[in-house]
Amino acid sequence: MRRGRIGEARETAAWLVQTARARLAAGETPEALRDLSVSLNNVGNTDQALGDFEQARAAFTESLDIRRRILARVGETPEALRDLSVSLNNVGKTDQALGDFEQARAAFAESLDIRRRILARVGETPEALRDLSVSLDNVGNTDQALGDFEQARAAFAEGLAIARRLAAALPSHGDYKDLPTWFEQRMLELAAASKKELEDFDRG
Repeated sequence: MRRGRIGEARETAAWLVQTARARLAAGETPEALRDLSVSLNNVGNTDQALGDFEQARAAFTESLDIRRRILARVGETPEALRDLSVSLNNVGKTDQALGDFEQARAAFAESLDIRRRILARVGETPEALRDLSVSLDNVGNTDQALGDFEQARAAFAEGLAIARRLAAALPSHGDYKDLPTWFEQRMLELAAASKKELEDFDRG
């Protein structure tokens, strides 16, 4: 994937799915289930890179179903919850790419709820806070696409507050120092979209 050889990556990912399914036939352990879900995510990522969002969504949806089963087996551990939230984001991203913003919003909202629960369990670690900011960004983007600017503004504002805390706490961390700028840009774009809608309404 990193070298741009997407077709070869897709073949390898598909082979790994077959291998994971074969291992699963020997016993449906949480570890074997997770291996399959990870392999399905790899297939989804390559399909997405190839522009086949329907195929990507199918792979991500199967991975999501598996992660729900894992959660039912092992309980709400932070790891199982985070895996579920990642799968929900994957499904949401493909729904978004396919233009189904209502479905995307539902997936992102569930992921956001899970990440709030993780934060409540593990405390305000940088990783948990950053995951929460990612989910807020996803929810804000779909709210904006759906024309719900107030909801989008609330999500982006919360994300910006988290981003500023992370940047202040870890100023030399590459993933965190530019995060406030990202959310500030989202807020500016939202303000511009809101203004345009108001102007269009006035002209109409």
